[in-house]
Amino acid sequence: MKKILCTALIAPVLAFSSQALAHRVNVFAWIDGASVQTESKFSGGAKAKGARMSATDRTTGALIASGATDGQGAWSFPLTDEVRKAAHDILIVIDAGEGHRNEWTVPAADFASVAPAASQPAAGPDPAAQSEPRAQPTAAAALTEAELEAVVNRALDKKLAPVMRALAQNADQGPKLSDIVGGIGWLVGLFGVAAYFRRKRGE
Repeated sequence: MKKILCTALIAPVLAFSSQALAHRVNVFAWIDGASVQTESKFSGGAKAKGARMSATDRTTGALIASGATDGQGAWSFPLTDEVRKAAHDILIVIDAGEGHRNEWTVPAADFASVAPAASQPAAGPDPAAQSEPRAQPTAAAALTEAELEAVVNRALDKKLAPVMRALAQNADQGPKLSDIVGGIGWLVGLFGVAAYFRRKRGE
């Protein structure tokens, strides 16, 4: 009888805990050129489709972008000049409903350097220089240091995007410490209840 009572008390808790862990939603974000890409899925591997997404300035709380994930659990938004110049971390939040919520922070250091270089006004022709033939500058020499850095950053973002996407697809987090501790707490409490009834029956 005691074993049946303990089993009856513990089974629903274990079932509820397993279901909650299986439906926890995860979000992963990375920089891809001049935009931020995100992918979201549940711990069981299912894509988080149609989940509400928002991106805010972590310092000021200002909304940068909002929307919803597509059929593949993906969502993206452009990095505007204003966001780049502010150089504040971006907080991305996913809300998949029924309490399934998570967040990801994109550090400002990841995107502050991808701002396009400001175009320099063309200098007026030099009459003295026009009379003398000169070699045409190569493409590398014609680029300023800032422009060259921007080109390199774009190339790196393009190359790293597939890697970051693969990491997102495999970023299936296991149970958190808080989940484990919470589950243990439930079990300890249930065993306490069982011990209480056992003591009462013995009196």
